[in-house]
Amino acid sequence: MTEQLGILADAQDQSADSDLPVGGKVVVITADPIWSPFRRLHRNRRTWGDAYAALIRCRTTLDSEYIALSFNDVPRVIETIATLPTNVETVFLSGLPPYGTALIQHEIAAINGPLVIADNETMTASLAALTLTSLDRQGVWPWMATVYISESRYAPLLEGVLTDCGIRTIVDIDTHKSTRSEKRQLISQCDVLVDLSTTEKSTNPLRCIRLPADPFEYSSLPLPGLLSAGCGHRITMMTPDLISASARALHSCTAAHRFLPDITDHSLVRTVSEHVGIAIKKSALHTRLRG
Repeated sequence: MTEQLGILADAQDQSADSDLPVGGKVVVITADPIWSPFRRLHRNRRTWGDAYAALIRCRTTLDSEYIALSFNDVPRVIETIATLPTNVETVFLSGLPPYGTALIQHEIAAINGPLVIADNETMTASLAALTLTSLDRQGVWPWMATVYISESRYAPLLEGVLTDCGIRTIVDIDTHKSTRSEKRQLISQCDVLVDLSTTEKSTNPLRCIRLPADPFEYSSLPLPGLLSAGCGHRITMMTPDLISASARALHSCTAAHRFLPDITDHSLVRTVSEHVGIAIKKSALHTRLRG
């Protein structure tokens, strides 16, 4: 968690972009993550929530606060969000499985509630950007690439996002019981393996992408820009094309010596916000304006 503290310290030295949307409030909600591949780190749940809220305040013109829930029951989470004050425009939700967050998003949108963005969606954007960068480093064009995804249930939108980013062939595989030797063989059969079955550090980061030990590292990257765009256009529903736009923005901000952009990059928030804003305008039929 020391990296988080360093990130926030750097962010506090940077003023919010005056041209990004002003006003509105974001509530960061963490549910008890008993389902998560990060459950061994759940002692840090409060630190994650505080870090997300501080990041939003430092890197956007939006106000934010943090609510820690001691449960992960979907109906109770829906009730919690539905009773938030009317000045809350967006909720960032962490600690629930993707199917749970999808249900919450649908129900909250149905009552014209705040936009709900989930940590698995911002994580997916970073994983997609990382995949694009890995292909770049290998000199492989996306439309010629083959990407394997293991344990895709942890990021069910990833396949669609990668397809939207131009990747030709995506194969869903199961490596849960695979040996190291079998995984090495799988890596040799594709251009990139996105292995979501473990948070162990990859021995071949160019060809094998894994979840970070600390989810904040990836989930936080597109968040300020995504929130700025979402609040600026007052949408009430996330769509996969907005996650794809976030991924392409992250990829465009990645320096030659990195696999993902630096969260303190001055251009990051604006670039993500602009990419997502364009995607919102193109997908007007898939979003609703709030009254």
